[in-house]
Amino acid sequence: MSNVPGEDPFTPEGRFKRDPKRQRATFGLLYPSVDLRFTSKAELPRTEQKVLGKRLTFTVERQNLKGVEFEECNFHNNHGLQLSRISHLTFVDCQFRHSIMGTTTYVRCRFRQCTFHRCDFSFADFQDCTFEDCEFVQCTASDAVFERTEIDPDAFMKGLQVPSYNYQNPSPLELDQLRLYVEDVRFRVASRLLRSNSEVSHRFYTDASLRHLKWEELTYRRNRIQWKGFGFLSSRLLGWAFAHIVYFVTSGGTSLLRPIALTALVVAAFSALMPGDCVSYAQVPLEQSGPLHRAMLSTSLVLGFGFTNFSACNTSALSFLVGGACTGIVLLALVASVIVRRVYR
Repeated sequence: MSNVPGEDPFTPEGRFKRDPKRQRATFGLLYPSVDLRFTSKAELPRTEQKVLGKRLTFTVERQNLKGVEFEECNFHNNHGLQLSRISHLTFVDCQFRHSIMGTTTYVRCRFRQCTFHRCDFSFADFQDCTFEDCEFVQCTASDAVFERTEIDPDAFMKGLQVPSYNYQNPSPLELDQLRLYVEDVRFRVASRLLRSNSEVSHRFYTDASLRHLKWEELTYRRNRIQWKGFGFLSSRLLGWAFAHIVYFVTSGGTSLLRPIALTALVVAAFSALMPGDCVSYAQVPLEQSGPLHRAMLSTSLVLGFGFTNFSACNTSALSFLVGGACTGIVLLALVASVIVRRVYR
């Protein structure tokens, strides 16, 4: 549907004149009708040249484009009938504004210090590509695919935003449906970014991708918790809350420092709070132990290997000991999960 009052939304051939989908960053963009073909190096745009409102075809390969500004362009040239293809090109310091990047396969392309503003990557397929120091602002990317592509997930996920700017006075229901749609897209994109960065063995991007995937998974689960009885809802909420805690403790399964630091804090807390007059270790009351010795005993309790040597004079003290051992088991499990992932990355 056209967003221009009084304009016929269709061409004589029955195609949309403008992008009809509000869920895309390019909603309302007039589809370019003028083709611009690049078949040789001489035909490529020069530095600081602006390409405005063109349908682009790149058959030239192994060339560099530097400082070019693409605005309201369509990098797909087959009217949605099949994927277009752009291969072995390097874009350096280029600006992409309000352009359709999707429904195109990019093969071994490199984007260096490029900016994408309100671009739509829907159904784009990036194969063996590289994004270096790129910025994404108010973009959409439904069903975008990344294969063996190196890309900073922090930058890309930051740029995937709810396109509320395409709605004038939207109802709460419209905004809620749009938010759920975008969150579903973000979840799927985060999964593909993790796989892609893992395939190229980029450690930092892989860890960042995993953090985003875990966060989007939490958001996805939260928004789909439905009322099916108090017991069912309580179990779902508890599961979601525990997953949230695990996310923050392990930074989405990527950090060893956080759970180890938390374990040290737990050891210190149990050392300070352990009731020395009612707890004994090997039949020796803890009140006879110095601070260092209490810290060592607390470590053995939290790590689990000294639990059977402790004894308590009442139920409260025994509960304290059991709580320390259980807390330690959970923390060790978190540490082990991160270690296993790093070993078998």
